[in-house]
Amino acid sequence: MRTYHRLIIEGENYYREYCHGLQKYHEVMTEQELMEILLEEAVEDEIEINQARIENAVRRITDRDDRELLNSYICYLERIINE
Repeated sequence: MRTYHRLIIEGENYYREYCHGLQKYHEVMTEQELMEILLEEAVEDEIEINQARIENAVRRITDRDDRELLNSYICYLERIINE
């Protein structure tokens, strides 16, 4: 796991990665730059959701029970996202 140190310079937060093995610091970065690095490391996959395409796909399901089951699951997912 990487180690970062916060530097407060004139009231502004900056960060530097510290490499324990080499016992040295990397370049100074802003909080935004650090957040982008951490998100790239943490996010494993990107999933794009297109609600219109999903609704069209559900409407094309011919079995009514399957369609209702899928709609119930979608409603459940929407509820937990909004909690």
